[in-house]
Amino acid sequence: RRCAFRLNTASGALDLFVDGRQKVQRVSGLRADASTLHFGGKRLMFTEKYITVADSESDQVIADVLELAGKAETLRAAETRCFVTVIRAVGLRGADVTGASDPYCVVSVAGRPDTRDQTRVERRTMDPVWNAQLEIPGYRLGEPLEFVVM
Repeated sequence: RRCAFRLNTASGALDLFVDGRQKVQRVSGLRADASTLHFGGKRLMFTEKYITVADSESDQVIADVLELAGKAETLRAAETRCFVTVIRAVGLRGADVTGASDPYCVVSVAGRPDTRDQTRVERRTMDPVWNAQLEIPGYRLGEPLEFVVM
């Protein structure tokens, strides 16, 4: 018995096959076991439920596939990392008595201050150039980011 199913990922759809022992087989250069998949150097995990099952002739095969990966629909990276590059700001308003400013930029997931990272402070300038790559800890795909220049 063998059943095919399709999983959607951020980089496209993957077609996988499950054998009679309820093991995900190697497909198109992917190596997998019953709960994880290695794709593009990243370890992916099954979540939710399946989208489609190609072999609809056998209800038992479909039941085995659904049981196999906990009704997985999509693949999700076990670790999501978000990197943001903050280049510069132009024409900021003066913030101190000299008319200058010591600006920096704070980036975080909107409404979650525990996810913040910030650039270095640029002294006495209204046009700071940071060119800084920041990592946003705890970011989940689809969450809005908030940029604040201080």
